[in-house]
Amino acid sequence: MRPFSRLAVSLLVLSFASSALAVSPDVGAISPAGFQLGTEVEARFSGARLADAQELLFYSPGIEVVELKAENDSTVKAKLKFGPQCRLGIHAVRLRSATGISNLRTFTVGPLPEVPEQEPNNEFAAPQAVPFGCTVSGVVQNEDVDHFVIEAKK
Repeated sequence: MRPFSRLAVSLLVLSFASSALAVSPDVGAISPAGFQLGTEVEARFSGARLADAQELLFYSPGIEVVELKAENDSTVKAKLKFGPQCRLGIHAVRLRSATGISNLRTFTVGPLPEVPEQEPNNEFAAPQAVPFGCTVSGVVQNEDVDHFVIEAKK
């Protein structure tokens, strides 16, 4: 094959690869980032090209999709059920749409109730109160400092 032909073929392959990425769904975040075992919870998947969402693909058993609804091109809501056979820890998920499969995102499943972090809790003098026996679910931003307070008895 001549050098010019190889270059033409390479450019053709690259153009198809980049156009394939342009239609695949892209999941940027899952909210909340953590779920309690044995519960049924509404989760929000945000990103791009999500309007034709059809399925969530999990890599471990015990997670059931009760309902999946695309709200618009950037948001999908899903009602998820975490059964007793779901293991505790970090799980992976991808979103399948009519045009492709998304990037991989992770979330956690734990034994305790999830409490979302609430801003503002940046100041030591104004911490977020958290009930004892809960998991705080939030996102750490660049140089973010958060303060929490619990009630404890001797």
